[in-house]
Amino acid sequence: MRSQRRTMTVAVMATIAAAAAGAAHADDAVGGAWYVAPTAQWWQLDNKRDATGHIAGQLDLGYSFARNLAVELEGGGASFAATCGCALTLKKLSLDLLVKFLPGTELHPYLIVGVGGIEDREDRLPKTTAAAVEGGGGVLYDFGASWHLRGEIKYQHEFHDLTAATSNVGDVVYGIGIQYSF
Repeated sequence: MRSQRRTMTVAVMATIAAAAAGAAHADDAVGGAWYVAPTAQWWQLDNKRDATGHIAGQLDLGYSFARNLAVELEGGGASFAATCGCALTLKKLSLDLLVKFLPGTELHPYLIVGVGGIEDREDRLPKTTAAAVEGGGGVLYDFGASWHLRGEIKYQHEFHDLTAATSNVGDVVYGIGIQYSF
């Protein structure tokens, strides 16, 4: 089962990369910029988890293939106070595809989808890692040639979490940050 999950994750990531490469050649818009985006977040945790929401952090490293398309590697996480009096630590790593709208304007809404994994560790239980997907939307506001204000809301779904009361937990993540393109 674990090898099937890994195979499926690799297949989905390869499909996203292939789609991004194809779209880059199909669009003659300006692209080719790398970017980094540190983001402050609030994770509204699923009520199946043994913890409540908390402030978290995220760092994205991305590449804009065209004005309307980017792929990014996202990592983040935080430690949450669990109801048992212990700590629940969540770490996330994902590969995301962003489709941006209204290129050439100061305000760029975007949709985001991604695949990856979440590592869960509660003080009283062993660490677990599970496959995860996410989807959501956001907006980029240009306030300089290379600087953007970035806000987003995402739903992330973890397929198997032994630290939760049941599997298939989903968290809502709110974020705001700065994106620097180079």
